[in-house]
Amino acid sequence: MAFILGDVYIGNYPETQAFGADYQTYHARYGLQGHNGIDIGCPTMTPVVSAADGWVSEKGFDAGGYGNYVKIVHDGYLTLYGHLNDIAVNVKDKMVSGQLVGHSNNTGMSTGPHLHFGVAPCDGNGIKTDPNNGFSGYIDPNGSLCKWEIKNLTAPVVPQYDSKPPVQVPFEVYPTIIAQGTNYITLATYFQNHGVNDFLSVKGLPLIDLKDNPGDSTAGQRITEYVDELFSELTALKDPQQRLPEAPVITEAQKQSFLTNIWQSVSSFIFTQKQN
Repeated sequence: MAFILGDVYIGNYPETQAFGADYQTYHARYGLQGHNGIDIGCPTMTPVVSAADGWVSEKGFDAGGYGNYVKIVHDGYLTLYGHLNDIAVNVKDKMVSGQLVGHSNNTGMSTGPHLHFGVAPCDGNGIKTDPNNGFSGYIDPNGSLCKWEIKNLTAPVVPQYDSKPPVQVPFEVYPTIIAQGTNYITLATYFQNHGVNDFLSVKGLPLIDLKDNPGDSTAGQRITEYVDELFSELTALKDPQQRLPEAPVITEAQKQSFLTNIWQSVSSFIFTQKQN
């Protein structure tokens, strides 16, 4: 099965370095068998877009290599976008083909503005399946495994949902969603903006900290434990007959304020996602 690649930038610019080029430089510097992607001579601030539908598995800054970079996982492969000026996406974001990733520049180890684009076979978690192939798991984007379907976009694609209504995820399944890291920052921010930390403080529960990294291997478990605790408290508040013996008593005003600002709002809060 071919890896389908669409537009990766807006405009018409030449390839300035091919895959496998300059063995001596890349072997001496990185231990590679040559350049492990293709370079496109995009001027600074050229919009860089996702080559296919997928999700963002990684973003960061590599001073000695790709500079500002983003990795997006697709169906059996990932794509890499390097030397960016800025990054317009977050880890775990869902992406559609042509959606804005960031803008080109020459951050990191670069002699001038350009886009470094890489393709690597990977598993469903974004782990490269052949990391020891001499190119750090990457393959030639112009090779036999890749098929380009360029549409010559004139602007980045803005994700649009079809005519089907957004999926409303029941509050009860939030632990599963949060354990996977999906939209944690969005949900945590929403909780914060509706006074959840005031409630948690009264209840003696840990406050939400937006500095927690949902990509960290322990974050999902910690957040799930928090949500489980919160569910217990919500159940106790909704039905006084089921109040947990160890649950601290709070005032009626605090309870009603929390129920108004959190329970009713969050129970109607939706995670929009495309239905298949």
